[in-house]
Amino acid sequence: MPDDNILLSTWKKVTGWIDQNATKYTYVSIPKMQTDKNYDEALLKPYASYFRLILSEMFLTKSVKWGIQRFPAVHSEVQLQFANQQAVVFSHLVQPPQDQLSRGVWLNHTLTDLVPYSGGIVDLEAALFALQGNDYAATAAKVLQEFSGLIAAPLGQVLDLASKLTISTRDLLNAAQGNVHLGFHQTFTASTIRPGYHAVILAPAGKIKDGQLSVKRDQLYWVTEGRTQPKAFEDYDYMLFFLEGAAARDDILLKNIAEPLQEALSALYLGQEKAAEGYKMVALATAARSPDLTPPDRRRVVQSIKDIYAQAQSGGLGAVADRTEDLKELVRAKAMPLQRALSLGELTPEEVFAE
Repeated sequence: MPDDNILLSTWKKVTGWIDQNATKYTYVSIPKMQTDKNYDEALLKPYASYFRLILSEMFLTKSVKWGIQRFPAVHSEVQLQFANQQAVVFSHLVQPPQDQLSRGVWLNHTLTDLVPYSGGIVDLEAALFALQGNDYAATAAKVLQEFSGLIAAPLGQVLDLASKLTISTRDLLNAAQGNVHLGFHQTFTASTIRPGYHAVILAPAGKIKDGQLSVKRDQLYWVTEGRTQPKAFEDYDYMLFFLEGAAARDDILLKNIAEPLQEALSALYLGQEKAAEGYKMVALATAARSPDLTPPDRRRVVQSIKDIYAQAQSGGLGAVADRTEDLKELVRAKAMPLQRALSLGELTPEEVFAE
């Protein structure tokens, strides 16, 4: 692994920028009552909740001439406990499309996939970098952006790629002489991590008063002096993040679980019962220990696999194994209610493999 002193970790860059510019920018956590989004703002529950980070909006004023010689890139790093590891880092690099720079607005870009919250500390760093434009930097940034899109569930299978992407992105940002234009660093704990909007604005501290800001359609608005109605916020550069929370996944049948389950159902359809049993066991074991699922969702998937397999044994499924989307819908339909799964607690090996 490259020497961190040589790379000059972007994490250190961002926290250093924040320390040096404490009076030159504003950070606001926007209350739910000042937004039009319907979401549960309760604290995330360790081992029973998921979260996802979204860059809801980025606005660039004309204070900086962005273009070929200097182009913006948003880099984020989320460090958390995952898959029994205390400090896993998921990195993401994205560039606003050139045709959106002229309008100054960039909306809704997902920075992390849904990640189970396992308690402990979640460190978030995000920054808008001004990169010195050249063919190498622009091309490398596009390649890393494409690789960022590969860091998706099942995350447990891409941890090595996630680590290499973090190192490569830091390397690029330093090689391209990337300077922090606007930075955000926040540490969440079990007593503070909850869904909601977070705005980071390149405005002097105290310039924006509590209650002035609101969010409509994932865009930032504010009420200026002498006005009663909010208007679109266009006075300063800013980034608006949304920390999304969820009690369960919609896509609980992840790819590494769906594949052996499909093989099991295909084998049953062909009358190969011994092979089918083997694939079913693989699907059950994968679901039962998946780091991408909370314990309640593991239980729900395990029970769905058993129900679907039993239905297939009785000849009630036909060739559904050839239709992945149908199989996903079937798992969702057969999954036990979330509250029931929560009440039953963590799965035991005996429960997983019992008939």
